[in-house]
Amino acid sequence: EHNRQLIAKMPEVYRSPNSAAAPGKTVYLGIAGEKGIYAPPGKGANGRTGGVDMASVRDGTSNTIAVVEANDDSAVEWTKPADLTPNPKHPLQGIVGLRPGMFLAAFADGSVRVISENVDPQVLMNLFQRNDGNIIDRGALDRE
Repeated sequence: EHNRQLIAKMPEVYRSPNSAAAPGKTVYLGIAGEKGIYAPPGKGANGRTGGVDMASVRDGTSNTIAVVEANDDSAVEWTKPADLTPNPKHPLQGIVGLRPGMFLAAFADGSVRVISENVDPQVLMNLFQRNDGNIIDRGALDRE
């Protein structure tokens, strides 16, 4: 209930300049799923309960997408604990649409990259997974 009172007070930093989502909704979504940065709460790599700790990002923070700029259909209220769980068969689903032919991705190391909608779907799924053992040559993204 408390969070509903804050929806209309969304900080401007949560609004994409390319988004036409309703007021109080954001398209900046964390990557969820068992191998995503925003995995379900459980035991972390160090035995603590809670979300993902940095030690469990075994593929490296520069090889793991933490947040994407999704499309308006995926927008959520900024106060809602909702993230994006990628579809393994269609990893661009819910993402591409705000920027022609591309989307923004924030990696766990704090860098932000533009990723083409022509990216190999398997490469993208590997980037969404923090511990699958498939290290990506980030130079390959520059060639997409």
